Amino acid sequence: GYIIAFLLLLASYFLIFYIVQKLNAGTKAVTHSYNVINRLESLKSGITDAETGVRGYVITKQERFLEPYDTAVRLIPRVYYELTQLTSNDLPQRSCLDSLHHLIEKKLGYLGKALHNYREAGMNITADMTANRENSKNAMDSIRLFITRMKIAEEKTIYKGNKSLVGVFNSTNIIAITSLIVALITVLYSLIVYNKENKAK
Repeated sequence: GYIIAFLLLLASYFLIFYIVQKLNAGTKAVTHSYNVINRLESLKSGITDAETGVRGYVITKQERFLEPYDTAVRLIPRVYYELTQLTSNDLPQRSCLDSLHHLIEKKLGYLGKALHNYREAGMNITADMTANRENSKNAMDSIRLFITRMKIAEEKTIYKGNKSLVGVFNSTNIIAITSLIVALITVLYSLIVYNKENKAK
């Protein structure tokens, strides 16, 4: 009786240890996806700020309106690098990120060229700036599309991860209750055996 109870308790402890490992892995996966989403949002915000800065400068002709552009140009490469690290083991996401990088380079190229042409023309809008406006818009639309696609993939991972964590939590509760029952049965069995031995004496 003691041996069976001991083996049952031992098995339950091993199961709890296994579940704890699964919980850690599941939590890390969900946290990782949230980090990717946050970086993607930062990337989108940076590009939007860059575009807003150039537009503000062209409209007002005041250098201070270029601050968001200058900040974004410094920020975007760092955020992109962080995303490459976060997606290094995810081939579909890494493929999307590579395409996104190409589009971002194109978008920043349009903005940089517009800025250069505007200054060269004595702070006047040039025909080249007007001609590239549609291309610049298309690049931004494609950037938003790829960012949305990557976010959806991460949100699916979060949904699956949370669903899995709920299942693991439920399993933990069942095992904990089972362990408690086994422990109580062992104690009762010990008391019964002890009383029988005392009576026998």
